[in-house]
Amino acid sequence: MKLVMRATKHFFSTISFRYKSQGQVPWLFSHAWEQRKLNEVFSPLQNNTYSRADLNYENGVVRNVHYGDVLINFGECLDASEMALPFISDDQAAAKYKASYLQDGDVIIADTAEDETVGKCTEIKGIEDTSIVSGLHTIPCRPIIQFATSYLGYYMNSNTYHDQLLPLIQGTKISSISKTALQNTDIVYPSSIKEQGYIGTFFDNLNNLIALHQRKLEKAKEFKKSCLVEMFPAEGQRKPKRRFPGFTDDWEQRKLGDIAEIISGGTPDTNNPDYWDGDINWYAPAEISDQIHVVESERKITDRSAKKFCKNASS
Repeated sequence: MKLVMRATKHFFSTISFRYKSQGQVPWLFSHAWEQRKLNEVFSPLQNNTYSRADLNYENGVVRNVHYGDVLINFGECLDASEMALPFISDDQAAAKYKASYLQDGDVIIADTAEDETVGKCTEIKGIEDTSIVSGLHTIPCRPIIQFATSYLGYYMNSNTYHDQLLPLIQGTKISSISKTALQNTDIVYPSSIKEQGYIGTFFDNLNNLIALHQRKLEKAKEFKKSCLVEMFPAEGQRKPKRRFPGFTDDWEQRKLGDIAEIISGGTPDTNNPDYWDGDINWYAPAEISDQIHVVESERKITDRSAKKFCKNASS
């Protein structure tokens, strides 16, 4: 965590210096922000209804953005030049969507999900000469006014916008939102295209920073995993494969019962208030999970409870 905090501080310092050296400080903009309804900002595009079974990753003419990828695999902005999008298997059927081929800056909204993530969207860029359409359970939109790259992707995935969708969501097991319901939601944006650009670039860089440290985290986890294997003796061995300098003695091996007292726990009656809200730690199996050390439990029991249900108790 400290490493991420230091890196984040360095990131903010870097962009601050960059903007100041150019005589441009992004948080000193004074232009007014605009607020318009979604139907005043976007024109609708046609989507298709092809399922995963109608797509492939090997060959085709037209690529497809599936709502499941918008919900799970794509971030606020989708760079089509870097992401392998599936093809529509039927080239002739796909051709009828030519009028709705996506362009850079278009926004694809997922209109169906199993929870409140419905309404998650992605702004597409990097299309170049690729033919791409918006797929099943999506609402593709094209801005009719100019926006800086990435601004809409980040704004429309922010709580500021998404909270507007919550009362509009329908369904119980499967949640959905309609095109009609979206029309009256508010799109807020700086009137300055330059300020929009700073906002988009800021979050792009922050995402890059997160991705960088995510890769470092994964490498650290893999290193830990290998150390857990090599720094403890394998079965039948008395020495580990990897040791700190200066240590060569054999390791000892004993039965757990020879070095620790094994006791059983218990679960006090949760309906009896005399057993709970004391000062003795009580750990549920799910609470321990994969933790190596525990310090304090979420729930605590009373001394009376511990004496009745537990052979041994420690606060």
